[in-house]
Amino acid sequence: MISKRKPTTGIFAPKNRKFLIAGVAAAAIGTWLLAGDKIKAILKGEKEPPSLPEPEPTPAPAQAIVQPKIVQQVTTTESIDLDKRLLVGVTGNEVERLQTILNDFGYKLKLKQGNTYGTGKKYIFPLKVDGNFGEQTYNAAYNNLNFLRDKGYITLDQARYDWAYFLGKNGFDFPDSLRSSSRYKRYADRYKTGKIDAQK
Repeated sequence: MISKRKPTTGIFAPKNRKFLIAGVAAAAIGTWLLAGDKIKAILKGEKEPPSLPEPEPTPAPAQAIVQPKIVQQVTTTESIDLDKRLLVGVTGNEVERLQTILNDFGYKLKLKQGNTYGTGKKYIFPLKVDGNFGEQTYNAAYNNLNFLRDKGYITLDQARYDWAYFLGKNGFDFPDSLRSSSRYKRYADRYKTGKIDAQK
């Protein structure tokens, strides 16, 4: 018959039994402290109290949706006096627009930047668009607009009228900037006249 030897080492060794018993006792006490109410209810035959449902996670506070501000674009038409007499010393929006037209004449005629042009009245191309009717603007207008030579002044309306004719006669497109003008029909008719004259 095989005899069982008592372990001499390890956790079950006689010298360690007191620690093993203390550990089991500590586990039993800890279990009683943690789950004592449930154990008592089972021993007494009581129904286990229903466990409380776990609280639902609180939703994160909703971020406020900021509606983008709608900025209305208000288009304002600059006050332009189409019949204002433009001559040396006059300033304003009308002069700026005249200078732009005179520069367009130069670009369409393929003038070289920085060069001096004009017969009798010389100016350096392109004009500075500053709204100031100075000597350079006068000389450019004198060389490109017959009306100024005849009358001694020019109006923005007359400059646009002559410009439309020049563009039509030389095969250029009608300018978009004149499409919104209150005198669009006048300029469009003059443009057509230029196209007709080009075919003669």
